[in-house]
Amino acid sequence: MLKLLARAAVLTAERDGTEPKIPPRLLELVGATEAANLINEQSDRRKAVAAARKNREGAMQAGLEAARQDVAVYGRMESLDELVKLRQERVNSTRALVDRNVLSMTVLNQVQTELTDAEQRRREALNQFAQAKQRLVTMQADALRVQADLKNDLEVEIETIERQVADNEREFNSSESVLRMLPATRAQFAKEANRVTYQVVRQTDAGPVSIESTGMTVLQPGDLVNIIAGESESSEQAGSPVVTPQSGKSLPAGRSAKQQEAGSAVADQRVGPK
Repeated sequence: MLKLLARAAVLTAERDGTEPKIPPRLLELVGATEAANLINEQSDRRKAVAAARKNREGAMQAGLEAARQDVAVYGRMESLDELVKLRQERVNSTRALVDRNVLSMTVLNQVQTELTDAEQRRREALNQFAQAKQRLVTMQADALRVQADLKNDLEVEIETIERQVADNEREFNSSESVLRMLPATRAQFAKEANRVTYQVVRQTDAGPVSIESTGMTVLQPGDLVNIIAGESESSEQAGSPVVTPQSGKSLPAGRSAKQQEAGSAVADQRVGPK
């Protein structure tokens, strides 16, 4: 949960383009120093991803700038327009001279060829200008889509981490509540010096026998467990055995269903049922 909180803070800062801030919950759990260490650790892990993203964005920006320059260059049609205009005037004047038999048709054909070349160059420049504009529009759309995808990926990951943190918080609170209800863990939370001990009462052919346990004894169906947590609870627990689940068995006399459930949880968690 600590790593998830730190990672969520780093991803949120990356999404917003700011420096990571320590979440209040993380500060509450581990303190300022450890929280800062966790934030730095997650930031270091994201450096490679962030660097790759910046390189990709840099390449896109370079491509966009090149496309803009192409549009600017091919959009300068004034010189070609002027050239076509001059060639057209020359053709007109040459045709007039040919009509008066001052010049031959060969000269007229030559100037008409020059006019055709100028017009062809102008058409090619127009095509290149249109292609450059289309390329710029396409690259701009790609850049926006990539940025949206990156932001969406961050949003999805942040939401996933926040759900995991919320699940961990619920499990943490639930486990803490259960543990505080149990005698053994009450002794631990209260930091009592006396050690918790267990006694297993098992039915045999010769009758019930008491087995001292260190907490790792494998239980059998029908076993009873005495939980002894310190001198203050010894007398209470010695007379309140916990029964392991077994069909058709009733609760021990003088023990409520809630106590039975709590004792069974201890047997499950601390003694390790078979």
